[in-house]
Amino acid sequence: MKNIYKPFYFMAILALLATTLLPATTQAQDDVVCESEVTVAEGDWLSTIANDAYGDPTLYTGIAAATNLKAQTDSTFATIASNDVIEPGWKLCIPDQATAEALSAGAPATATAAATGLTVDQLANATYSGIYEEPVTLTEGRYEGEPFVEGGASRPTVNFNPNEVAFGDLNGDGVEDAVVLLSENSGGSGTFIYLAAVINQDGQPVNVATTQLPGNGPQLKSMTIEEGQIILEVVTQGPDDPECCPTAKQRLTYTLQDDALTQVSVEDLGKVSLADLNGTSWRLVDFNFDQQPVPADVDITANFSEGQLSGFAGCNNYTTSIATEGEFAQSLVISPIAATLMACPEPGMSLETQYLAALQSVSQWSYLAAHLALTYETEDGGIATLMFEPVATEAAAPAESSPALTREQLANATYSGIYDDPVTLTDGRYEGEPFVEGDASRPTVTMANAAPLMGDLNGDGVDDAVVFLEENSGGTGHFVYVAAQLNQDGQPVDAGTVLIEDRIQIKSAAIENGQIMLEIVTEGPGDAACCKSHKTHKTYALQDGQLAEIPGPEEELVRISADDLNGTTWTLVDLNFDQQPVLTDTEVTISFQDGQITGSGGCNTYNTSFTLGEDNPFVMTISPVASTRMACPEPILTQENAFFTALQNVSLWGYNVGQLALSYRTDDGGFGTLLFAPPAPAADEAAAGESELSATEVIDFTPTDIPTETQAGSCFTNAIGLGRADAWRCTVGNQIYDPCFAVDDKPTVVCDANPATGTTGFVLDLTEPLPEPDAGDLAQPWLVELADGQVCGLMTGTIPGVDDRVAPYGCPDGSYLFEDFQQDGDVWLAEKAVIGLNDNGFFIEQSEMVPISRIWQ
Repeated sequence: MKNIYKPFYFMAILALLATTLLPATTQAQDDVVCESEVTVAEGDWLSTIANDAYGDPTLYTGIAAATNLKAQTDSTFATIASNDVIEPGWKLCIPDQATAEALSAGAPATATAAATGLTVDQLANATYSGIYEEPVTLTEGRYEGEPFVEGGASRPTVNFNPNEVAFGDLNGDGVEDAVVLLSENSGGSGTFIYLAAVINQDGQPVNVATTQLPGNGPQLKSMTIEEGQIILEVVTQGPDDPECCPTAKQRLTYTLQDDALTQVSVEDLGKVSLADLNGTSWRLVDFNFDQQPVPADVDITANFSEGQLSGFAGCNNYTTSIATEGEFAQSLVISPIAATLMACPEPGMSLETQYLAALQSVSQWSYLAAHLALTYETEDGGIATLMFEPVATEAAAPAESSPALTREQLANATYSGIYDDPVTLTDGRYEGEPFVEGDASRPTVTMANAAPLMGDLNGDGVDDAVVFLEENSGGTGHFVYVAAQLNQDGQPVDAGTVLIEDRIQIKSAAIENGQIMLEIVTEGPGDAACCKSHKTHKTYALQDGQLAEIPGPEEELVRISADDLNGTTWTLVDLNFDQQPVLTDTEVTISFQDGQITGSGGCNTYNTSFTLGEDNPFVMTISPVASTRMACPEPILTQENAFFTALQNVSLWGYNVGQLALSYRTDDGGFGTLLFAPPAPAADEAAAGESELSATEVIDFTPTDIPTETQAGSCFTNAIGLGRADAWRCTVGNQIYDPCFAVDDKPTVVCDANPATGTTGFVLDLTEPLPEPDAGDLAQPWLVELADGQVCGLMTGTIPGVDDRVAPYGCPDGSYLFEDFQQDGDVWLAEKAVIGLNDNGFFIEQSEMVPISRIWQ
């Protein structure tokens, strides 16, 4: 029967059905007896009819042979030309089982099994057992049973997804079989996933085994058949996960043994996080699940790297930063998107606008049928899903070391040396049994919320990890431990835990030459146990594979003072310890110098003064904050106001494993903590690079390396804004390239060359002569390299402008450069700005003057 099913999730390309003729038998067998007759119904296959008649789907060839024999003398019976195609209404002859077996054994072969592969269409209309008591036969990828209660809506349903299929040999006969995932729902909140093994018997699908996957609706990242084993990577519910929100990554391996699917292994791969997308590339296939497929000639991509998302939107390149927000591991916060502004022909322009608007509204991500699903809110308040298929990338070189340990792994690792027996953390915490039955006091261990230290502790060239733990058993003591976890093949292995002291602060921590170097705040002369205020150093290292303290020289304890804050700059990471992370697209800073505080609130700059207590130097008093009054968009304004209010109410400060902690009184009388991280070393390196810049280099660029690659296209005008008669704006299909350069009189035109990256581009095979030059009077650089290494490019189309000043250069971090460079000295300067848009037009959110190292014009 010819069936074209409607895909459950989104469209797939169906494999062509191999048609093989079943010739009439050469020996007349007019005496064949039909034990019964069957009229083909919609959704029937020969194998399903054989299964109903004999309980053996492989006897379908006997039914076909018997029907063809009857058709020689009785024209009411169908003539079956291909065992893969039967039509509704055909009359078939069903012989007794012995005759069917004899006819099957002697039936002419329609094709060898190896030559007839299973198709997605066949699998979408096959019969599957092991889900309910009786087998179910899908019709166009779906089965619906009778309602559980007459007239009720709830009924058993099974769905097939064409993207959850893998092909390979399961039983060692050299023929390609298949495995599929089926989703079952009977009207409740649970969606249960079944793995079904389908054997290829003479080109027909025969389901020999079905088993339920663990968890409720696990997300499928990938499914393959390798050397007869079925390997799935899924995201499923962990021990503490709610049904809605799985976080546990697992690799499940199954094998087919004696017509049963046996689970060979379950490998825990940690917890799902945004980092799982790092290094992956995807191509958009649908704007909303399976409702709006992307045209085949439109290429929209998404590439993920650490904290960044970039790609091609169908017309322009785009980039933005990404982060996770809150406790949901697959939440996704996308910062304002920066894109080049090239005008493009339809439908690319409209599709790009739709894609970027949807992408900006994305709130979560997941895996769906081996695809990436980004869920977003539509303009009418509904929910839709951008669907991406994976893009194959070149195989990476073999890793020289083990994968880096993650915070998630360390927060669920085992630690020894605190109690008599090791303890295993769950999400960064361990709680033992109460000391006395019914009592609240019990042993607890908590992992510090600061980032773990990474570095080689055992000399194997692989980064290990150091974490800090706090132990409390219900009393006033809070005992701080340092713990080492070695990296063995990407897994944390406990190397011991050592007590530092009770109620201490860690001012700084680092791994240097295999040793853990700490500067802590400990008890000194005149200090109470509650209020330690003197600095000292401690060193730890592995000895015989276990962590131990290394005794150091005696040192004079020095009391904490304002000098420890002078000259330091910090970046806010949370408005209340770990409960209110800073918005991903803002930077809130604080700098201390000689009793003064300055910084940025995320929108406005501010300043104030501070004093420290004489008896306790961690007591801090901050004067009222003065700030600029620039209008700021939401939610940045709300965050800035909250920060300023908290800062003015600070009463204590301290250190949290290298972070700065400012404690403040909240409106309800409680306490909150502003948590700051020190600036990244890279910022200092960039500043050093800028200070070494002696002059801006101005380069008149013409490609000298002529590439060997060619693409056919044409040029329709001179490049916009360059003022060069030899620079052109050209097209290859729907893609615009600007600038392209005519490098000789032939003319040889080179497009997509980029001197900043060393890309040589390609030679444009002109389909028509170049037009007459009309370069215009405006001559601007087309690439600008800043002293920090960012390269900003000249944009076309809609260009932001503020107060009659134009900012035509787009930078990778989403900022813009105004075109009126300051060229008074040897080093040119540009105003680099973050530009927003509201009902009144473009406006500057923040800006700074930055040095320019090179320009290409």
